Amino acid sequence: MKKTFGILPGIILLCFACKPAAEHHPYRKDIIDAVYASGYLIPENEYRVYAQTNGVIVAKMVQEGDTVNAGQLLYRIQSAVAAARQAATTAAYNNATLNAGPQSAVLKELEQAVKTATMQRYNDSVNFVRYENLLNQKAIAKIDYDHVRLQYLSSQNDYEAKQQRLIQQQQQTRLLVKDAQSKQADAVEQLQQTAVRSSIQGRVFELLKQPGEVVMQNEWIATMGKAGALYAQLWLDENDFSRVRTGQLLWMKIDAFPGKTYKAQVSRIYLVIQRDKQSFRVDARILDTMPEQVAYGALEANIVIQKRERGMVIPKAWLSGPDSVFVKTNGKKTKIAVVKGIETMDEVEIRSGLNDNSVILPGS
Repeated sequence: MKKTFGILPGIILLCFACKPAAEHHPYRKDIIDAVYASGYLIPENEYRVYAQTNGVIVAKMVQEGDTVNAGQLLYRIQSAVAAARQAATTAAYNNATLNAGPQSAVLKELEQAVKTATMQRYNDSVNFVRYENLLNQKAIAKIDYDHVRLQYLSSQNDYEAKQQRLIQQQQQTRLLVKDAQSKQADAVEQLQQTAVRSSIQGRVFELLKQPGEVVMQNEWIATMGKAGALYAQLWLDENDFSRVRTGQLLWMKIDAFPGKTYKAQVSRIYLVIQRDKQSFRVDARILDTMPEQVAYGALEANIVIQKRERGMVIPKAWLSGPDSVFVKTNGKKTKIAVVKGIETMDEVEIRSGLNDNSVILPGS
């Protein structure tokens, strides 16, 4: 899209609405081929700050335009939910720690059961050995020996079962402590997130919430960026995309500074079209110094595709058809073909077919 707004240096946009004279000559001037783009001034390293918990803003610790350090407090959020969860998880952790410690009633009961089973197993083992000796001496009947032997095996199994239950309970209580500790840590972290801090050293460009306002988790509440550094974020018509390259110069008109133009340079071209805009994004590094850092200020720009110094130029109105003109040769009107170069909205560069002395008969 060859749209310009009259800010390119060295270009004088002429009006040829009035009827031209009968004979004209080509003229020399600097002519520039440019494409139009519009956009905004964006802070470098821009990032949005989001609330990490639901709650109410109770304090705003900075103002828009302030320079802050990494970790500096921006907002305080009061969250009843986070506080209640932190209290509940702390109580659960304390209870789990108690149940896993030496004062645990459950573990004490199981340990006592193991002690009792151990004593029973010992007594039964002693009795079993005594009866085994008596059997070998043929002092008792086999049936009496079998009864004592079964009693010993039963107490052995009972001991092993109670020992295993104690071990399992100890493992379970340790897992419960670990799980409760993890939940408590998460709750503490969530409670700490009620203190919203900057993750970078930079400038506060936007504060979207005021004290007393409700905020939801993942809600955008502030915008940060690099202090003293803006770039131009431009949107380029898809028809002009193939003509733009990094390194090309451009001239911008910023709404906040009427009557002034600023020089910039294309620094990055994004290859994915924005479907909602049907445009490509182009970033430009600002080369001139602006009187103030006005973030998100609207702008228009002409990206210079090519420039010809002292090119041979005629108004487009003098053309006859797309690439011909009528000239006077030896007193006769003749239509000749020309090779065009750079074109603007009103003028066209003539690369060949005419010279400085050619007499053009426009409007014929």
